Formats: sequence, C-alpha cells, structure tokens
Amino acid sequence: MVAIREVPVPAHLSHFSDFSTFPPPATRRSASPTRIGFKHQAWVWDTITPPKTYVGEATMASSSNLAKLKDAYRRWDRSKGKDTSMWTDLFAPNVRLRSLAAGTPGLTFTLECRSQKDIARYFEGLTGEFEMVNYKTKEFAVDGDRIVMLGSTSWRHKKTGKTFDTPKADLVTFRKGRVVEFYELYDTEKVLATTRV
Repeated sequence: MVAIREVPVPAHLSHFSDFSTFPPPATRRSASPTRIGFKHQAWVWDTITPPKTYVGEATMASSSNLAKLKDAYRRWDRSKGKDTSMWTDLFAPNVRLRSLAAGTPGLTFTLECRSQKDIARYFEGLTGEFEMVNYKTKEFAVDGDRIVMLGSTSWRHKKTGKTFDTPKADLVTFRKGRVVEFYELYDTEKVLATTRV
C-alpha cells in the first residue's frame, strides 16, 4: 500500500523536473520516503507495505485500470493457471499480446496474438505444457493508460518435470478500461531449458 501526497518542488530537486524513463531512477534505488518530480511537481512516497506502486499522472481511470490489473494477477496466482477468465475478460477483442520468446521452437504458443482467438491459443499452449508454481507481483509503475508490472514467476514443465523461476516484467496499455497491448518479458533461456529432456 502506498500513500501519496503532493508538495512543491524544493530548489535542490529542480533537476528532477522531467524524466524520459519511467519509473524514475530515484524511485528504483532509494528507501522510503523518496522525493521525485514530475512536470514541476514533486510526489512524496510513503511506502507502507509491498508491493510498491509508482504513479505518474494519476487519474481516476488509471487508478481503476491498476485495480483491475492487480486483481487479475491475484486471481491468476490463486488459480495457479487453471483459470484464465480474468485475462480474457480484461483483454479487448483486438488485443495485441507479445511474448519475448516470440514463437521460438519449444515455445511456439508464444507467437504474437492479435485477437481473442489468438489469446485462447496462447493460454492453451501455456497451461497445456506448463503448470504454475507461483506468480508474484512486486512493483507497479503507472503513467496514464500505461502500467508496468515487475515481479517473478515459476512454472513446471509437465513432460520433463523441470521447473524455472524467472524475473517477470509486463508492459500493459489500457484503452477505455480494457487491455489493448500486453508485452511480457522474462528469461527465455530458463524457460526453454525446462523443455529439454
């Protein structure tokens, strides 16, 4: 849980008035509370309990999107991959889903998705070949309709019995309350290693 309050930018922090990357470097390395700037404003972060959430230009819509996404991750982990309805409900009909493996042999289900039919194919391949051990979210960064999730996930290959545990980053874009783009990043070599006998 993160409490946020807005304060004037002190002179010694004026060089933090704009950032070309998100979340800002200051938020990634410092302990709570941290003072950072966005467009000549400063946000003071009081981190109470993890996971952390970094908010740029927060709006009611972005807060709603974040709540929906966090709920989907919670349900996804709780079901251990046996229920995918939280994603199919959240994804727009023409959602674009990209996975870092991008259809690599051994992980062909990770081919780019551009429709709900493709999404169904993706999840059938994922849950048909692997069983989830856990899916942990650690930090969220919000900038308007865009959300970045940083976490980790572990899955077991059903045929080989081998397990991988990899850092995970998801880049998610919302439009009108639905996900229109989803790009997942992870250690492809760790995942591929579990498919080899």
